[in-house]
Amino acid sequence: MPLVAILFILLISAFHTPCSAARSTILAGDRLTGDDRLVSRNGKFVLGFFQPGSEYSSQQTPAHWYIGLWFGKIPKLTPVWVANRDRPIVNLEMSELTISDDGNLVILNKDTKSTIWSTHANITAKNTTVVLMENGNLILGDASNSSNVIWQSFDYPIDGLLPGAKQGVDKVTGLIRHLVSKKSLIDPAPGRYCVELDTTGPGQFLYKLCNSSIVYYSSGEWNGHYFNSMPEMNGANLFTFKFVNNDKEEYFIKNVTDDKLISVSLLDITGQEKQLIWVESSQDWVTVFTQPKDQCDVYATCGPFTIYRSGGCIRNVPLDCGARNQSRNATTDKFYPMTKVKLPAMPIVIEAVGSIDHCAQACLDNCSCIAYSYSNRCSLWYDDLLNIKQGDIGTTRNEEVLYLRISAKDAESWRNTKRGKGVIWATTAASAVALVLLAVVTGDVAGLLDDKLHGDVNLDEVERVCKVACWCIQDGESNRPTMGEVVQILEGLLELEVPPIPRLLQAIA
Repeated sequence: MPLVAILFILLISAFHTPCSAARSTILAGDRLTGDDRLVSRNGKFVLGFFQPGSEYSSQQTPAHWYIGLWFGKIPKLTPVWVANRDRPIVNLEMSELTISDDGNLVILNKDTKSTIWSTHANITAKNTTVVLMENGNLILGDASNSSNVIWQSFDYPIDGLLPGAKQGVDKVTGLIRHLVSKKSLIDPAPGRYCVELDTTGPGQFLYKLCNSSIVYYSSGEWNGHYFNSMPEMNGANLFTFKFVNNDKEEYFIKNVTDDKLISVSLLDITGQEKQLIWVESSQDWVTVFTQPKDQCDVYATCGPFTIYRSGGCIRNVPLDCGARNQSRNATTDKFYPMTKVKLPAMPIVIEAVGSIDHCAQACLDNCSCIAYSYSNRCSLWYDDLLNIKQGDIGTTRNEEVLYLRISAKDAESWRNTKRGKGVIWATTAASAVALVLLAVVTGDVAGLLDDKLHGDVNLDEVERVCKVACWCIQDGESNRPTMGEVVQILEGLLELEVPPIPRLLQAIA
């Protein structure tokens, strides 16, 4: 073939780049679908549709898709930002990422034209464009003025922070940049743990249970060089750190000293924040910082009757049924009742069992059985207890009592804890309790009042308080009111009869 022809073909191919070629921008009218990708100009970051936890594909039912950002130069999929974390896509073929008529970046259902996710920015610019920057920041900006940033992913972190991203608050707009862990390895929806700037005190970050006041760890105050709880930051030569606090904003920012370094800080589903760097030789992530350092410091890492040791959570006391005791009839294991729960998935139903006692025995007869429930039929569980929900979950046929198998020693500990302060109080103040009971029985509650009140009380309310207190210390658990019933009683919505004297108080008296 003549040289001119070859040059012509190369020239034509240069002007006809395939649609699937890497690009770093989305313009008005562009659409990202299926396997389409945005790639930063340095190739370090990729934006596109993905399924989280591909290594856990056996658990991925049904298939959920997300728009997310991950590293483009490593083989291990590591999402560092997810757009629709709590609104998964179930039909990838009918979904697209595009710029809407109002200029926002949106995920649309092509069939219904409904919006699955949006940047929800207040836009006055005539035209907008989206750019995936070389630092991993996804920017929605004014197409005619690149310096006008309308929205950016760095302002809305999920569970991770890339170098160069701020973590803190904008005092002018009220924007809060905080981390929220994933729900699980395969579900990026908001999870249990949060990291946020302590705006009420010195420059420090608080590790909390989301939507609660429970703080399980603090980074310590910023001393100008590092956070006091992380002295190892002082010797780090891979990163530079800066804490800024002025009239407009307060934030912490971390940068890498070598732009070739691939690194991210992730709030793990375990409640620990881990600074990771990619090691090319081992083709894997290595943790350089961890906050808190010990998994035991994370609130409620292990549930009741368990203790955290190196490697994970184990029972405080092993079950009696097992290698130490192969006799079915001699096991000392007991059951711990969990009331008002949605039962876990995948029970083994024993149709032939006709009573709760026989159901309990059926569980005790099998060393692999870890829980049971009985309501017209016997359900047993042998493996992990998945998808349990407890609390006021409404009336459903799955709202039952789940009996967890525990050792006899743990059962005794639970009973003592439950009685706990009540037993001590009853022992040291039996006479006071007797007076309350006597007052309730005789109807003379006025004699319990402090003279300093000068009789300025509602005796009906006093009687209700005394009655509910006496019912709360009854021997049988089924005779004690729930907290919801206590509230209704104190508000006068429920009436109580005179309670019997508990056996414990009879013995003490």
